[in-house]
Amino acid sequence: MKFQIKRRLSDDILIEGDANSLKEFVENNKKDLRNSNLSGSDLSNCDLSNCDLSCCDLRNCDLRNCDLRDSDLRDSDFNNCDFNGSNLNNCNLRNSDLRNCNLSGSNFNNCKIKLSQKDELLKALLIEIEN
Repeated sequence: MKFQIKRRLSDDILIEGDANSLKEFVENNKKDLRNSNLSGSDLSNCDLSNCDLSCCDLRNCDLRNCDLRDSDLRDSDFNNCDFNGSNLNNCNLRNSDLRNCNLSGSNFNNCKIKLSQKDELLKALLIEIEN
């Protein structure tokens, strides 16, 4: 099986192997993964703490039980991702697309979001605000 991590501003990186090879690459290079296309990847149970995942395409990713503490996730597309049980404490989520995500059981303490993202995040967390 081959995985290709496409960076929007640099050369493509081709990884040959199974899902564990992709997880190993991501964990070993987690400090700078900005502008990467990791859409559709299984990154469940990965340690991505303190990672720069800004401006990334992560649509349809399995991010269950990930450690994303203190990560830069701004301007990234997480549409249709599964974050069940993940730790997103102290993340920068400004301008990130969280539509259609499963955020149940996730921690979001001290996250940074734009006020315009409030409704999207509350909907993903299945929180309803009454007037």
